[in-house]
Amino acid sequence: MNLKNVGIFLLLAIILLFTAWKNPAFLADRNVQSLVRWTSLFGFCSIGVAFVIITGGIDLSIGSLVGLSGCILVLMLNQHYEPTDIQVGVVAVQKSTLREGREAVQVVIDPKEAVPKVDDTFRFQDMRGREVVGTVYATEMSNDQMFVTFREPSLQVAPQTKMKWSKFVHRPLPLVIAAVMGISMLIGLVHGLLITKLRLQPFVVTLCGLLIYRGMARVLSKDQPLGLGNTLDGVKQWFRGNGFSIPVPGVRWISEGNWTPYVWDYSTKAYERDADGRAIALDFWQWIAIPIPGILLLILAIVAWLLLTRTLFGRYLLALGNNQQAAKFSGIRTDRMVIAAYVICSAMAGLSGILFTFDLNSVEPSSTGNVYELYAIAAAVLGGCSLRGGTGSIVGVVVGTAVMRALYLSIEALSIPKPYEFVIIGLALLLAVLADEVVLRLVQANKMRAQAKTG
Repeated sequence: MNLKNVGIFLLLAIILLFTAWKNPAFLADRNVQSLVRWTSLFGFCSIGVAFVIITGGIDLSIGSLVGLSGCILVLMLNQHYEPTDIQVGVVAVQKSTLREGREAVQVVIDPKEAVPKVDDTFRFQDMRGREVVGTVYATEMSNDQMFVTFREPSLQVAPQTKMKWSKFVHRPLPLVIAAVMGISMLIGLVHGLLITKLRLQPFVVTLCGLLIYRGMARVLSKDQPLGLGNTLDGVKQWFRGNGFSIPVPGVRWISEGNWTPYVWDYSTKAYERDADGRAIALDFWQWIAIPIPGILLLILAIVAWLLLTRTLFGRYLLALGNNQQAAKFSGIRTDRMVIAAYVICSAMAGLSGILFTFDLNSVEPSSTGNVYELYAIAAAVLGGCSLRGGTGSIVGVVVGTAVMRALYLSIEALSIPKPYEFVIIGLALLLAVLADEVVLRLVQANKMRAQAKTG
């Protein structure tokens, strides 16, 4: 691990501990899990733009591409209901419980009449004669009877009610995700070709992309919010779910014990005690859940690290960033390397747009992804990527993303007014760039002194 990685780890630790010192609840389970989740979601963009920055380029279109890919995902899914002429009779009505613990209504129907699936709907008239719609949450076959659980807890269904069945249909999700990723990569290819073949400046190309893709998202969506509604619940739960947990030391001592190993009552400012009058002890280790996006980020970060440090592609990419002319004269196909970097960057932005859509359940074409490119670039620079090109660390970029999210959460935890968010983040980025410049000059000065002594 290089010194820059050590420095960014220390910066993250300082932010977390300082904020926890001012507000111990900052390291409560929900805040730590929120930090991990949002670091995971933003991390894909940061890793993608790191490849571009290493070449000495820049990509300002990331945020707009996140919004565009989210819009394309929802539109290509083409979720809709196909009405049928089938009238289903209700045999019995009973109460049920959803996975989240909420109560729900369950009806028994004759499976010979219909075999509904999750997210299908049934229209019928309730006891007051009003037409209502019930959405299927789950189905179960038992004793030649079909048990249908509705998502709506207050649904009023009487036995013998006739319900009209509508089927929920959409395009295959794997095919849609593959198409969105393909479109994102095609956009990256266009960026690379414009920069390498027409010799346009990366700043200009991607700035135009920022405007074009945001406009395309608004045109395709007719400038209206797009959402997944309450459908595809299983898919969304998977994307929002957790894969495994890891132990983190001392978190509970800080958040629940006010920096002590015993439960602290903040209202009375004293230790909570059991029936025998003894202070209630806290476990030193706290298990923090790692979300599915976090696992995906870990996998992609390992792949990116191997690509950058263990392959000829990575070596050539770093050589290109250090001196493009020298790399070209040494036989490296620099144009292909630059194109590949922009394709990777756009692919990561597209993937990020997909994950954000499933996590937030909606896309605002005019705002989803706004300034995400700035967060990604800032995270990459904080993580050790020089804007001159030629240097970069995937580990540092991931930790840099965590620093950006920790700053955001810290601002909320310390009750700092919202308008100061960009001021603080901007100053943090400026300090990181200044530190990079100072370190570079010190290294160059040491080299010159060493050469002078040997000369």
